[in-house]
Parts: sequence; structure tokens; C-alpha cells
Amino acid sequence: RPHQRAVSALLWGLFLQMATLPLVAYYYYSVSVYGVLLNILLLPFLGVLLSLGLIGGFLGCVWLPVGACLLNPCHYIFYYYEKMASFFVSLPGAEWIIGKPHIFQIMIYYTGLFLVVLRLEQWGLEEYEKHQLAIERVSGRFLHQSQSFGEGRMRVFVSLACVILLFGLQWRPIQEFEVVMLSVGQGDGLFVDSGMGKRFLIDGGSTSTTELGKYTLLPFLKSRGIASIDIWFLTHMDEDHISGFIDLAAGGYPIKTLVLARAVEQTGKYDQILELCRRRHITVRYMTTKDRIAVQGGLVQKKEVSFECLGPDWPSLFSGANENSLVLGLRYQGFEAIFTGDIGTEQEDAMLAEKRLSEFARDGRVELLKAAHHGSNGSNGTEWLSVVDPVLIVISAGKNNRYHHPGKEAVERMDGLKLKHLCTIECGQISVRWKDGKMWVERYKAEKK
Repeated sequence: RPHQRAVSALLWGLFLQMATLPLVAYYYYSVSVYGVLLNILLLPFLGVLLSLGLIGGFLGCVWLPVGACLLNPCHYIFYYYEKMASFFVSLPGAEWIIGKPHIFQIMIYYTGLFLVVLRLEQWGLEEYEKHQLAIERVSGRFLHQSQSFGEGRMRVFVSLACVILLFGLQWRPIQEFEVVMLSVGQGDGLFVDSGMGKRFLIDGGSTSTTELGKYTLLPFLKSRGIASIDIWFLTHMDEDHISGFIDLAAGGYPIKTLVLARAVEQTGKYDQILELCRRRHITVRYMTTKDRIAVQGGLVQKKEVSFECLGPDWPSLFSGANENSLVLGLRYQGFEAIFTGDIGTEQEDAMLAEKRLSEFARDGRVELLKAAHHGSNGSNGTEWLSVVDPVLIVISAGKNNRYHHPGKEAVERMDGLKLKHLCTIECGQISVRWKDGKMWVERYKAEKK
């Protein structure tokens, strides 16, 4: 019967998706929610497509008009495939971001799936034996049996088992507080995990890496099972700080709030971003000196992550996109960091003159400093570095960039003050974790000896 064949195809498709789901999640970090339904609509045409393609290709080598005539329907089938795929992708909840499961999780998943299939096979044999016995008892007459209580229980068992396996595959241990300097080439991109379920990005752009959002930011977020960003800070409107945000927002990745400096340069890119936020229903907020955004949480111990605006003032004393970069101070459980955008020494001196660092850094120094303007010589002044006195400086720059970042003089100033610094050119992605009052640093690339 047609409806029985449809149900059989649906069940078979579900089984195939369950069987391949861990591998898809491991390599692509997400799965299609409607993939089974889509396959039901596409697979019936696959035999026709392959047959016409092979025959048409062969005959086309002998007589091109005949080959073209046979291949023409393939064009319409592919067009149908493309339209149906685009439609299903556009549906709400079309993608389930699982994250990259651990090998141990995959092993547990397949063990559980094997046990479920084994139990189903045993149940099927038991039901078959019961059915045969019932036929014998009525002396050869076929006995119609309604759905048994055991069949209902088996359906509940299979459903619960599948749900447990799926959520077990997605399960992640409680995340610790972490700041990640992403390797974006010539640009800036910082990810902050509060360890309390809230995630933040500061900038995210590049002039040396094309489609940064698609090929760098999105894979990073999806690999961690992050389905949305709570707050995205953009320090200013230069391409090497905003291109990834535009990619992800235009592609529909959920971003709840965008934060800009009140004194941000209102360029054409600024107008483009505001229009994009309006279309994607992203809330836009502005910060000026001493404004503060805080997030609290923690099951046992009350914790707080806060971002404080250290500059620029409003109205600003400076002009220019770099000069009015949003400077953020991050504080968490004794950990303090400063993210500087592309400010220069004038802006650094202005913050020093107004004693903003002494007000922010309670113990007189910070644990982490993002080098201003990719480690430019025109930033990262000696007085600024000595007052901030960071435990670690991270620098984001692209290999062989035309600006020669990080600048030789700036690096010499850091070395002269005996400040430890790491750059994405040599280290790749740099992760900084804070736990029990200690800082742990991890480089994507091994340190050269």
C-alpha cells in the first residue's frame, strides 16, 4: 500500500540519519533536521537521474543532439533538487547545531544504538512467534490482532532511547571562563565564554581572509555547539573588524545584541550594519565611558562577568575610526583584561591622564591585554604598557601583511619591559582560561624551540 511504503521509507530514512548523525556532527558540527523528509521527496528521482545521465552521456559522445535530448530532463531534476533544498534550509529550525562530539561520546552512541537495534530484533522474533502460535490455535484461520500492549511499550522504549542517545551526543561538560583570540589573518576577532551559558564576540573581521564568517567564525562556534551569540561588540567600522559580523548576520546566525561605541564613526558600513540589524531583529546598544554591561550566574557560587567602557568619551575629543575605537575592560573573578581596538598612543595617553586604568585595575595590573592596532608602532606606548603591566599581551595580525604588523618598535617596547606577548602569526588561535585564580594559556600551534 502507498501509505505503508511511505511510512517504511520514513522509518528507513530515520534509521540512516541516526546511524550517520555522529559522523556528520564530528565533521560538520550540525545536522539537517528535515533531511529525512527531504530525502523522501528527492530519492524517487535519483534512479531516473542516474539512468538518463549515464545513457545521455554515452550517446552524446556518439551523436550530440540525442545525448542533449536525454540530458535535458536532468537539468530540470537538478533544478527541482536545488529549489527543494533551498526551501527546507529556509524553514525555522532547519539546522540543529550539535557541536563536535568527543570520540568517547561517539562510541557510547553507537553502542547504545546497537543495543536498541538488537532489542528491536529480539522483540520482532518474539512477536512473530506469538503470531504463529495464535494462528495454530484457531486451526489455520488467520487471526487479526490489534496493536498489543507490548508493541506500544516498545515504541516508547525506542523513542526514549533515541532521545537519550541524541542528547548524550550533544552533552558538553560545564564550560570554564575563557577568552580566545581567533586566528583571522590580518584582522581582529575575540571570543569570550562566560562559563555561565553566555557567549560574546569582540570584533571579527579580516582583510586577508575571504568569507571569514563562513569559513572561520561559524565553524568555530558550531564546533562548540554554540547556536547564538548573546552580545557582539564591534570596536569600529573598519573592514578588518566587521566583515565576519556582516557574514554571520546576513546569513541568519542568531545574534541577540550588537554593542557599538557612542562615538563610532558613522560611515557607509555603519549604515549597512544598522540596516542589517533592523532586518535580522538584532538589538543595537551604545556605550560611552564608564558604561557597564554585566552578566551574573553560577549554580553554587555567584559569579559575574562584566564589560566596562574605558573609552571613547561622548562627545569625543578625537576624530577618525581608529581613534574612536571602543575600548573595553573585562572583569571576572579576579581576572581583568583590556581590549583596545585600533587606538593609538594619543588615546592611550588620554586614558592614562584620566586615571581610568587605576580605577579599573584594582590590583594595579591586568592579566590580559589585546595589543592595540595589531601591535602597531603607533600604538602600545611605553608608558601605557608599563602602567597596564599585563601578565600576557596577545597580538592579532596576518602573516606577511603589508602593514608589517606587529611593529618592530612596539615589540621592542614590550620586550624592554619584559612583558610576555604572543601573536597569532606564530601561535595561531590563542586560548586563555581562568580557573581558581590561575591563568592557563593554550596555543593552537606548538611553540617553536
